[in-house]
Amino acid sequence: MESQVTWANKLTKISENNSLAAVQDKRQSSLLDVVFNTSTLALHVLQSVRDESGSIIDFQVILANATSEKMAGRKVDGMLMLEGWPHTKEIGLFDKFIDVVESNAHVDYEQEYNADGVRAYFRWLATKLDDGIYVTIEDITERKQNENALSETLNKLQSTFNGVPAIISLVSATQLPDSSTSFIVSSANQAMADFSGCAVPDLIGKELTELYPEVFHGALAEKFKQVLNDGSPFTTELFYPGKERWLSLIITRQTDGNGLVAAALDITEKKAADEKQRQIQVLKSLNEIRIEFFNNISHEFRTPLTLLLGPIEEILTTKSIPKLQLNKLEMAHRNALRLQKLVNSLLDFARIEAGRFDTVYQPTNICDFTAALASNFRSIIERAGLKFTVKCEGEQSLYINRNMWEKIVFNLLSNAFKFTFSGSIEIKIKENKKHVCLHVCDTGVGIESKNISKIFERFVRIENVKARTFEGSGIGLALVKELVTIHGGTLKVKSKHGSGSEFIVSLPKGKKHLPGHMVYEFNDSQYDSKLADSYTDELTGWIPKLSKRFNSAKSKTLLPVVLLVDDNSDLRQYITDILKFEFTVVEASNGKVAIDLLNDGLKAELILADVMMPEVNGYQLLQFVRSNNALQHIPFIFLSAKASEQDRIAGIRSGANHYIIKPFASEELRAIVKSKICSSTLNAGQHLV
Repeated sequence: MESQVTWANKLTKISENNSLAAVQDKRQSSLLDVVFNTSTLALHVLQSVRDESGSIIDFQVILANATSEKMAGRKVDGMLMLEGWPHTKEIGLFDKFIDVVESNAHVDYEQEYNADGVRAYFRWLATKLDDGIYVTIEDITERKQNENALSETLNKLQSTFNGVPAIISLVSATQLPDSSTSFIVSSANQAMADFSGCAVPDLIGKELTELYPEVFHGALAEKFKQVLNDGSPFTTELFYPGKERWLSLIITRQTDGNGLVAAALDITEKKAADEKQRQIQVLKSLNEIRIEFFNNISHEFRTPLTLLLGPIEEILTTKSIPKLQLNKLEMAHRNALRLQKLVNSLLDFARIEAGRFDTVYQPTNICDFTAALASNFRSIIERAGLKFTVKCEGEQSLYINRNMWEKIVFNLLSNAFKFTFSGSIEIKIKENKKHVCLHVCDTGVGIESKNISKIFERFVRIENVKARTFEGSGIGLALVKELVTIHGGTLKVKSKHGSGSEFIVSLPKGKKHLPGHMVYEFNDSQYDSKLADSYTDELTGWIPKLSKRFNSAKSKTLLPVVLLVDDNSDLRQYITDILKFEFTVVEASNGKVAIDLLNDGLKAELILADVMMPEVNGYQLLQFVRSNNALQHIPFIFLSAKASEQDRIAGIRSGANHYIIKPFASEELRAIVKSKICSSTLNAGQHLV
């Protein structure tokens, strides 16, 4: 800038006849020069440039301070605005300046400047000065950068605020005319909006009592007031009935003391998990009690079983027993052995679950041992008309617990025999590099695919499957699986419904997989089985006796005919012995056999049937009888071990005339049968009259 021309003199020259009379004083002019040239703001005086018609076509810089030239990086005196700063036309600043001159308006305008290699933010302040304008330019780049950074931070905070899964709101307190306190939402996040089912703006200004009337009242509202008054945070868990959700609520006072911060976290899943864990602990405790009960009761059973089996076995060695009594003693002995086997299985389960199944593993010629065990079943299987093949040859030594292996083999063979009526049963040993495998194959009824996953579950029995008997505790295969697992092995089954099954037990070779302190290196070649009798005696009862096929044409009995239907041959024999002196007893091993007899012309005065039987159970047999006009008059008595009140009521409601619970007194059975037959005969006579 020319030092000879002062800012005051130029200003005086511009407005020599108007508003600059007040600055004529030299001292004032000098001060103005100092202010103008030392200002950190860029100061300009622009003179309008008009065309012949008087329209403003540009502005010319007639005065600029040092800051202005420093900001522009060049001398600006005399420069035309649109030539020096053409972008001012694009951003609308030029038109705003024209408006200042023509309408005496004021401009306060902020805009990004991105030209001449400069990218910055400026603020323009403009007022009219004669036929021009006085312009102040402030570099606000740093402020804008700070504002942008702050805005970005706020956006991030808002995004974070909205992204927090917790329901968060700022709540202000308002005193109502009745001196009560109203809590109003002043800010909320997206989680609160989602929970409330509306947009965030719709929450602002709403009272909590209006938004959440189900929970915000009474004690909770009082807690809000308490936090507002004393500043002590409050935490609670509450159930929101309208949403079926559990919330963990935390209330704190805002730092200015004028409001509250309320945060609620959805803990429904946590509550469910806690409840599940609590139930697991309860079930665990119950399971421990059950295990202890099984342990105790199993041990308690052993004493009376010993006192049953001991005397019976001692009497059976006597040669002078009458045949009728001998048959009854043998029946008692078989069933005592069966009960002992069941008790031992329950005790095994109790020990396994309690982790108290101490065992010893010893090297054993697995082929010889398995073949010796299987030999106990040969006569029974072949007596049933089945082919029995044993392929267990070799010198393969395997570390096993022999008592457990007995139970594995016996249970698998018993299972195969139970469901195989023709064809063959085969047991064989195979080995590969790392494992020895036991295969038990049969040509029995097979397993439906939907039931394969169930057969190894405890106490599960598949109904309506053809079998030699429906009897069984449902623990045989489950026990086999547990015993195989204890050996570090696996149990698998391959089966096709109607085409038989193959059970495969795979045990690892060697002993590294076994607890070292349980390995016993003594190899005893004696393989005496202590369990065989309890299994084979039970299987013997599954083989149908060569019975007289009922022939209605040849039957000339004068005694009333009782059709006895039960899958336990010993029980059929026992009941027959009770009734045979007063009734003709016709036996059937299940409901299907009974239906065949009735269809063949059997004229029964009464049907006495078990509830749970293979193929056709007692309820299905009853339905057949009651739906047949020629049979529906026959008295029908259920004889069952299902002893609950509900079972008895269900039996009577289904159409049975009576429900007898096992065990029963022989005289009671005889009296009930006689009573029902007499009643039926009397009713038939009345109908005839």
